[in-house]
Amino acid sequence: MASYSTNEFKGGLKVMLDGDPCSIIENEFVKP
Repeated sequence: MASYSTNEFKGGLKVMLDGDPCSIIENEFVKP
């Protein structure tokens, strides 16, 4: 099982979530 940190989230990243394939389409970073 691979783990990703939040700075690796980018468009096109494909992950398995609860056994279902998911693809990150869009990501927006907001600096607190």
